[in-house]
Amino acid sequence: MKHSAYLAALSTVFLVACGGGSSDPAPATPSTIAAAAPSVGDCFELTPGIKFIKSNGYKELNVQETFEGSTAFGAVELRSDDTRFGASYQTISGGFVHGLGLNQYDQTGVLDGKNVYSSGFQIPVDMAVGQTAQLTYTDTFSDFTIGTTSTSNVSVSLTLAGFEDLTLAGRAFVNTCKFTMPSSAGQTDVLWFAKGFGIIRKELEDAQGVMVAGSRIELATIVSAP
Repeated sequence: MKHSAYLAALSTVFLVACGGGSSDPAPATPSTIAAAAPSVGDCFELTPGIKFIKSNGYKELNVQETFEGSTAFGAVELRSDDTRFGASYQTISGGFVHGLGLNQYDQTGVLDGKNVYSSGFQIPVDMAVGQTAQLTYTDTFSDFTIGTTSTSNVSVSLTLAGFEDLTLAGRAFVNTCKFTMPSSAGQTDVLWFAKGFGIIRKELEDAQGVMVAGSRIELATIVSAP
């Protein structure tokens, strides 16, 4: 399974003004409270209970549950019958998003494998547009079906391409985080994260930056958004 993780923030500018009638002092000049800039930390927050259907028919449910003995936030991918297909887990602390690993499930939704990542899977919450995070970590995979464990070294680069507004399923997602990740044959994986939801769109682009036909998967229907 591919690594995934999740999200982006709404920003608002508030104007505060004071004034009065003709007998009052001259109105004070309105003061502007600056909106907080969007951040990668916002983009990777997950709201438990959010559930949506993707354009490929799979569903995603965001949860808070235990992974490897610790409380974590997870994005669970569900089949059309709501059985689990996979789940990725993360925490946010110390200025980083920490990718913890994945659970993998068989056709009936029974846990049959687990990937556990070392501490090298961490993404800075304050990445600037154009900045690349190099993730270098160890992935330990346990196959519960055949009782084996294997370890591999992984190195992945993740670049923050920018913050974009998207409208999907009639909902406006402001300041989604757009990330790019090198794929094979000069192609690039592109992912958009929205606050609370996780990855709401992903696609593959060719070497010229053109979307590969049929590669886009995106949020199609919101089932619940507490």
